[in-house]
Amino acid sequence: MYSTDPVPFTTNADVFTTQTGLPESCKDLVILGATYRLLSNLDPARASMISPQADEVDAKRPYGSSQSITKQIYALFNQRLNEEIKNQQDKYPIRIHYSL
Repeated sequence: MYSTDPVPFTTNADVFTTQTGLPESCKDLVILGATYRLLSNLDPARASMISPQADEVDAKRPYGSSQSITKQIYALFNQRLNEEIKNQQDKYPIRIHYSL
């Protein structure tokens, strides 16, 4: 089996395994990785609109509050990544080839 670059999704009907060439068990890794990347650039206190309601919400979410969530998502991503690496290595062990 050869790997290729994943093809972008064009519709909601696209199948993950056929578009990416990755097994179904990797689907959550892609989602967690994308979530981590998006959350690392978002701070809820800075993303609100200008209104009395937004000011009230800002008071409850200080600057940097998204960092703890981002760290938790990143830790979960790393845990799942290590599990998937181990599963793939168990499923497809490295073959040693001797040549003279």
